[in-house]
Amino acid sequence: MLTSSFEWKILDFFDQFKCEFLNKFFQYVSEIFGIVSIILILMLIYWCFSKEKGKMIAYNAFTVMCLNGVLKGFINRKRPFEIEGKEYLRKLTLAEDGASGSSFPSGHTMNSAGVYTGVVYFYHERKHLIMDTILIFITFLVGISRMYLGVHFFTDVFFGFLYAVILVIILSRLQSLLKNKRILLYLITLLIFLPFCFFKTFGRTYMKSYGMLFGFVLSVILEEKYINFDTNTTLKNKLIRVLIGAVVVGLTYLIYVVAPDAIHNNFIFTLIMHSLVAFNGFFVTPLIFKKIEK
Repeated sequence: MLTSSFEWKILDFFDQFKCEFLNKFFQYVSEIFGIVSIILILMLIYWCFSKEKGKMIAYNAFTVMCLNGVLKGFINRKRPFEIEGKEYLRKLTLAEDGASGSSFPSGHTMNSAGVYTGVVYFYHERKHLIMDTILIFITFLVGISRMYLGVHFFTDVFFGFLYAVILVIILSRLQSLLKNKRILLYLITLLIFLPFCFFKTFGRTYMKSYGMLFGFVLSVILEEKYINFDTNTTLKNKLIRVLIGAVVVGLTYLIYVVAPDAIHNNFIFTLIMHSLVAFNGFFVTPLIFKKIEK
């Protein structure tokens, strides 16, 4: 994939401002508004505000993540710092900036946009204007952080955002049209993305995304049949739900994080643990709610 001189100028522009403070600031922007906040926002909406909207936003988000992994695997663009003579653009280490896999499109930007624009799509009333503005700003900030850190080109970020927005609009309308047949859409999506799990070209990040999608779809099917919880509850119960959910989901993800490298980096383990993260968030946690509140 060709890179224009304009894109190099953008990266050099950001590079002239590099300092320890901005390095840490944009590192935290990428981390906090990445997978951590994505899971938190999805769970909060699903547990406490609107189960239906929570499911629709989650499906959008996990599908966007899977598409990002597929595009990365096929396009396989080098990152800016991987180009000879441009190594200086990278500000942090792999463990700090999370720049694994190929460059196009930006995973952090696309994944964030998949969630935040999904929330904006379903909560675009005037009373939510401030929240919507903040979420859109955060999405742009995530994109800027990836360019400042020297791990993505402008086109990686721009198209990552664009693809996410387009897909969110299409999928949201599809879900609204299908209504009671959404499960069929979810299952078809699982089947479409399943073949890419058998090729290491698409990387461990893709296994994370597919695992989340798989765990989510399984949860939705079982939750509707065996639990069918309601978000119309007291503020006290909502606070208890958040605490319980944070513990259940947090512990599941912690197991994945602290696992020895030989296990942590295994594709199958990655798939299973991210399936469990989604399953525990969308099924096990509501099951606990139902038992306690009953």
